[in-house]
Amino acid sequence: MKTLLRTLLVALALAPLAAIRADSPFEVLAVSSSPAFNHTQDYGSFPTLVSDVLKNQGNFSALAGSNSFFAAIKFLGVSNALQVNFNDSGIPGPTRVSVSLNSPGVGNVINHSFSGPDRPDVEEQIKNFFLNNGSAQVGNFLAAIAKQSAIAVTDGNPN
Repeated sequence: MKTLLRTLLVALALAPLAAIRADSPFEVLAVSSSPAFNHTQDYGSFPTLVSDVLKNQGNFSALAGSNSFFAAIKFLGVSNALQVNFNDSGIPGPTRVSVSLNSPGVGNVINHSFSGPDRPDVEEQIKNFFLNNGSAQVGNFLAAIAKQSAIAVTDGNPN
């Protein structure tokens, strides 16, 4: 009975830590020199993170006036799991906006560039990449994260 009680108390003591980690598996640091911006934010949802950073909304609204910025994303404790470089040349044309994604923290299993005439076009390309065309790279990314993270996305799933 004492062992059961101790186990229950330890589980209850650790539950808040597990909840925090489960609620925010992502941490993004975004940096811009013009305007000066340096902000770190936790996220529980990758689509929300991408939307906030690329659309410069929420905590990243200060980036709306920036022509370029860099974001480093920590995923499940793996630093630089994903990096984003954004550039808007301000010159109308087919490649005005460019975004490069790479994953140096996990061996660059994702290394892809997107370009288009405006932000919405590039955002749509990125969305399509993650939902459709980039499934092999995303799978390799998740496998690489699972090898390095103390909490892997496949924990508890034998498949």
